[in-house]
Amino acid sequence: MRLNNHLNNMKKLQYHCHILIYLVLALFLISCAPLFIHSSPKPTVEPPSLPNAKLGQPYYATIEITGPVIPRLFRYEITPMNSGLDLKVLDPEAIRPFKNHKLEGVPIVEGEIILRIHGGTFGTMEVGKEFDKTYTIKVEDADE
Repeated sequence: MRLNNHLNNMKKLQYHCHILIYLVLALFLISCAPLFIHSSPKPTVEPPSLPNAKLGQPYYATIEITGPVIPRLFRYEITPMNSGLDLKVLDPEAIRPFKNHKLEGVPIVEGEIILRIHGGTFGTMEVGKEFDKTYTIKVEDADE
């Protein structure tokens, strides 16, 4: 009789352990659901294109990146390097300083200036995303 009670208690314990395991697994899967069900949109870099420039004349354009940019992943290249233009953070004191940028300077090379911006955004309830945008700015002679 005692052995029978012991076996019944073991079966109940086993049953409860299974229920607990299934509950923990279900909660885990529910918490991961946003990663699989809803995918956040890829960050965008706006505007779609930048205005052309005139040789030797001041140039200014703003660029906005949607999403919370990870500062250590943000990179940009300007080709040629000695073009006279530089990309800077619009408001370094802002909560998200890498969201808004300004491209400014005086172009000193004729032809094309290429600006490539790339990086990644923080993930919150979802995985962060990468962005990559290339702009081509035509620099024309000021007399044209």
